[in-house]
Amino acid sequence: MPEKHHLLKNPFDEGRFDHEMIGRQSEMQRIFRLVEEAATQQNSAIVPITGSYGMGKTFTLLSLRACFRNRLKPFKDRKIFGAYFTATRERFPSKYPAYVFNNVIEDVGDNGIRSLVKEIPRDPELVFQSLQEPDFRGAVRSLWNDENTGVIFNWLRGAAIPSKRTSELGISGKISGEEQPTKILLDLCRFLKKLQYDSFVLLIDELEQAYAQGESYTKVITWVKQWFDQVNRTISESPDSIVPAITMMGCSPETWTAITAGADKGRVRGAYGQVIAFLERIPRENIIELGPLDFSEVKLLLQKFLESATKRKRSTPLYPFDDDSAEMIFETSQGVPRMIIRLARILLREADRENKPITKDGADRWLRHAKIVVE
Repeated sequence: MPEKHHLLKNPFDEGRFDHEMIGRQSEMQRIFRLVEEAATQQNSAIVPITGSYGMGKTFTLLSLRACFRNRLKPFKDRKIFGAYFTATRERFPSKYPAYVFNNVIEDVGDNGIRSLVKEIPRDPELVFQSLQEPDFRGAVRSLWNDENTGVIFNWLRGAAIPSKRTSELGISGKISGEEQPTKILLDLCRFLKKLQYDSFVLLIDELEQAYAQGESYTKVITWVKQWFDQVNRTISESPDSIVPAITMMGCSPETWTAITAGADKGRVRGAYGQVIAFLERIPRENIIELGPLDFSEVKLLLQKFLESATKRKRSTPLYPFDDDSAEMIFETSQGVPRMIIRLARILLREADRENKPITKDGADRWLRHAKIVVE
């Protein structure tokens, strides 16, 4: 058991997303500046976040969402509404705008929608009048009455309103088609503006999964490009009517290179013009590249994981690891966060089994036994 090393459990789990972010200060500051610029200048933005497998793209996007929702540094002075989802599923959705809208609603959840409604000021008519989609206006009005919440939440998820309730709720049918979901998202941005939010951020993960499905990825890119244009067009027509939208897209560097290289050579699969237009809307400085951690960051990552499971005071912050075994983890993982966590999990498991601290010799033996090449 991990208790042998003063730990309640083995804290090293590659599937964890609740640990402290280590070694991404410069990247987070760049993202903060881009979000701040969009909010200040009232301009939307597209921000690709690239990194090889295991480099922390998903963790970064989920950490950003947590920062937005909990008003954490460096975003504590901004009201930002964020929603996370993956670019596609194993089978590409037939109606992509509906897929985006449904995933935004699912990620925000019932509690998130309720929280927004609670922020409506005492004079709600000013808010209601800003909404241009009658059905969404009816939904927001109806959410003021707790008896209607179940029906409204089902409608937001794509279900139809019972015919006997359509007139009293001010909603007809269900959200459908190619245009209505995006129009309601625009209305959500108008709603956020009236609640004094600064921006709306879509955190779209795993663009490479859409790219692997052939021409499907161009549907994602086309939607993002059109969304960017629609929000900016609305801002230009009425600057105080809507919040800017920022779309952050997690993507492997290989996929991003293939998309850009294909566009440069005229070899884009699918909507060539849309892909070119999409890329033209992304300045080079908007591309955030996640690189490997250095040795000091690897040590800090190990310490933070260990702290989360500490039962009683350990002899050193790294115990049961030492500097030499930490350096072996660094060299073997090449600074890739997911690999660091995996190696640490294996070493702690074996050290616990033998009831020994983790030294360089022990780490070398255990990693070789696990069929992991040690440089």
